[in-house]
Parts: sequence; structure tokens; C-alpha cells
Amino acid sequence: MINPSDVVFKAACHKIRRLMGATLRAYKRILCFTTEAILTLDPDDFSVTNTWAWAAVTSCAPGEDPDEMVFAFADTSKLHLKCGFRAVVLTEAARLRTNQQAPAPMPAQRITRTHQLEQVYVQARPHAFVELSSDGETVLAEYPYLNITAASTAADEVQVLYLFIRGKPRRWSSPQAGALLKQIHTASTGLGLSLPALPPALATATHG
Repeated sequence: MINPSDVVFKAACHKIRRLMGATLRAYKRILCFTTEAILTLDPDDFSVTNTWAWAAVTSCAPGEDPDEMVFAFADTSKLHLKCGFRAVVLTEAARLRTNQQAPAPMPAQRITRTHQLEQVYVQARPHAFVELSSDGETVLAEYPYLNITAASTAADEVQVLYLFIRGKPRRWSSPQAGALLKQIHTASTGLGLSLPALPPALATATHG
């Protein structure tokens, strides 16, 4: 049995078996994440059916179907799951995996609502866009891609990165704004998300 206090995330899923792209069998499982491992539980008696250490995970990605996700492991085995909250599951997996690389933080200036500039670092991590302190050591804010509804560079200034987060605009000025935008799209696509660009009327360096 698993200690419930160790579980940091869980979701009801269907584990599926595939052969040549066709689903052979699907059965209910409870997917659980701890800080150390992935577990699947039988919902009938909550017994643990499988366990994989995060260190053994080589990739977590969307699968062939809209609700499908695939976890690949160092021994070349794969876990295929279907869940109506795929992006949420993949976001948590990306957050908990410690053996994956993220692009290096980039210097930037946060543009405040009063159009002041504050020196920070920003980083497109696998699960979220992160803002760091001016020394690059302390996380000041974390914006999961799940909460970002649109992303683009400003229509009137290509060095301004513009994100729309939970209905609120956020802006950063950086010579690497274009590269940051590509990194954001790459990371969000890996979670099964697609972030549209903002309308030109909204994505301006002075709008806020």
C-alpha cells in the first residue's frame, strides 16, 4: 500500500495497451505522483500495480489520441494512459521530473503596469514560465502554461514578450524575446497545449 501523505498528485485514468497503433485493452487506474516516483493503483482495492522512479523517466508526452499521454522509461518500456485532464497530468509530471534540462535563464526587464522597468531573469521551464530575481537565484513568480491563454512578441516592439495569464497581461523586455517565445511554444506543445498569439491591438509594448 502507498502512504497517502506521500502523494502530491493523483488522477483517474485508463491504462491502455497498444499494438501497431491499435488499442487492445483499456482498464481503470489511479495515477499517483510522489516526489520520488510514478505509481498506478487498482481503483477496486487501491493496491499498487506498478511503480517507476522519476529518475527512470526519459520522456512524458502527448499520445496519438486527444486524451492520451505516453511515459517512456530508461528500460525502453512505455506507459500509455488516457485522461480527460491530460495537460494537467503532464504539467505535474514536468514539474516533478528532475532529470530533464531546461533552457538557461535569460536576462530581461519586467514592464510594470506603470511602465517601470525591473531587472529580472526569465526561464521557459518544462512546466511553466518562471521569473527569477536579478541575480537569477530566487523564483519570484511561476506561470504554468496551463494558465497562459496567449503568447506573442509585441506588435510594435519585437523585443517585448507579451503573455496573457489568467485574463491579465504580463510583459517583459528582452533582446531574446523571440527565442523565449519559441521556448514557451516548445514547452507548452510538450504538454499538449497550443498557445495562440495575441491580437495585434492587444499585443503592444505600451498596452497594459
